[in-house]
Amino acid sequence: MSDSAALPHPVTLTLSGVGACAGAVALLTYFTVYSVLPKRMDMVEENNKVQDVKISEIQQDAAQRREMLAAALATLQQIDQRTQRIEQHILK
Repeated sequence: MSDSAALPHPVTLTLSGVGACAGAVALLTYFTVYSVLPKRMDMVEENNKVQDVKISEIQQDAAQRREMLAAALATLQQIDQRTQRIEQHILK
């Protein structure tokens, strides 16, 4: 046999095979992520919209509670002022 017809060393063949498999896995991973990414982004945007709606509902609820609290505080102040006037009138 001549040197040109000699087979490469088995370690060289193994390393070449492992390298080829690693490259194939890397390409497969890249294309899988590339194909799934738009769907994933759509899901993220949809969840973001749902959360925005929930946040606005919570803010509206908080505003209503603040208004109710302010009204209750105003009523309590009126009662306190009326009570003070009555006490002053009685003490005179």
